[in-house]
Amino acid sequence: MSQPSKILVCRCDYYHMVPEAACTHLVEALGLAGISFESVADLCELAANKDPVLTELGGTDQLKIVACFPRAVRWLFCRAGAPLDDDRVELFNARTGDIDEIIGALIASGTPGPVSHAGQKGDWIPWFPVIDYDRCVNCKQCLNFCLFGVFALSDNDAVEVAKPDGCKTNCPACARVCPQRAIIFPKYEKSPINGDEVDESTLDDEKERSELEELLGGDIHEVIRKRKARKLFARAEEDADELSAQQKLSRLAQLQSQFDIPQEVLDSLSQDRPGKEDSATGGSDCPNADICPRDCQKQGGEQEK
Repeated sequence: MSQPSKILVCRCDYYHMVPEAACTHLVEALGLAGISFESVADLCELAANKDPVLTELGGTDQLKIVACFPRAVRWLFCRAGAPLDDDRVELFNARTGDIDEIIGALIASGTPGPVSHAGQKGDWIPWFPVIDYDRCVNCKQCLNFCLFGVFALSDNDAVEVAKPDGCKTNCPACARVCPQRAIIFPKYEKSPINGDEVDESTLDDEKERSELEELLGGDIHEVIRKRKARKLFARAEEDADELSAQQKLSRLAQLQSQFDIPQEVLDSLSQDRPGKEDSATGGSDCPNADICPRDCQKQGGEQEK
């Protein structure tokens, strides 16, 4: 005998990517109709913590999820170790879909029963990347680029998100350098980084890369390979001998506006960058030094020649 269907509603309490009014309308409508459902404060937070509730829900015979972009939702569940079965799950995109149509579909197929509202907002804002492994080619550029130890290598040498709480809130920089657009930030505004489907016909990979290279002053692949990420965004400050103060400010402004790098991230990178002594030894404070084969600091502590 099959299990009754379950409905999961993400309230997105931290960012309200699904408008708060629309979410309230949906929850109230299902309640008035006597439809059983469970709402959670934030699906991203559950995924970051690998909450067992997602494993339980993922095993439901018929599961309906009301959240944001389906691609983002699928990889959030994968991040939690609870991959979704296409034959047993139906995803509703309340971020861009018609909320009344979603309500109608849920009421028509829902099961009468209790309502559960789980989870409250915590101190940590669950902003972090998830990886779309259907698109990822394991090039490790995100691993080399990230300054905060968010990414690591799994036992089978695949890049994974190991430290979600290390990510800088509102910064999508690693997704910008991903050549396959495999990195998703579900709380980001712009497509396809927000989890929307990637439009291959309009994706101008080379144009964006060339703009970034122009701002950084070199081939981005070479820059990443040599582990210069710590001073990518602080380059204007470091190039005092080559750039005027006005040029430095202009470059930082372009990085901030074109690639959505938050000012607090620029500030923290500039303040936290290694001094000349660290640079001479290959940047030994790099959070990825022990696991990244492309790091400028060779394994065993040998200085790069």
